[in-house]
Amino acid sequence: MLGWLGLVRSELIADPWDHGGNLDTKEFAPGSTLFLYDEIGSGRFVIGDAHAAMGDGEISGQGIEIGSWCDLSVEVIHGTSPHRPIVCTADAVVHLCSRFTEKDAYTQAISDAVHHLGFAQHLGFEQANALLSVIADLRVSSVVSHSPTYKLLVPSGWLGPIEDLLTVEKPMLPYTPRS
Repeated sequence: MLGWLGLVRSELIADPWDHGGNLDTKEFAPGSTLFLYDEIGSGRFVIGDAHAAMGDGEISGQGIEIGSWCDLSVEVIHGTSPHRPIVCTADAVVHLCSRFTEKDAYTQAISDAVHHLGFAQHLGFEQANALLSVIADLRVSSVVSHSPTYKLLVPSGWLGPIEDLLTVEKPMLPYTPRS
């Protein structure tokens, strides 16, 4: 898996955030698709920090680091709304969030997934949140940087095409139902 995937910012941001970065997420593996929002339109992308193995959380800052070759395809999807990193695997859609506190990171990851599930299933906040509690898994992605990263894995069968979600305006923190 690749630990570092992200967009180059106008300022140097080494820690993970909404642009991607050192997210250390095991789901960045062959066959997965990462969706990032390029707020400055640089189109510049950075990858690295390949691991042969790493546990969720990378709790001691250790993975089995390796050299690697990667085949990537990059596609620009025009007309998307701002969003945090989203990874699609064969089985799940993974909402990632990095923040300065663990509570802010997991709260925002949950909020993003509730919004996504509510949009896909035409549910209100309370209904989507209750359903998410039954079908999704909240996990630590990485806690070794200044910005802990959490991920919420939602089985992909509950969600529509990710491209549909990317065009919808999303609440930033936390998701609250519209009146």
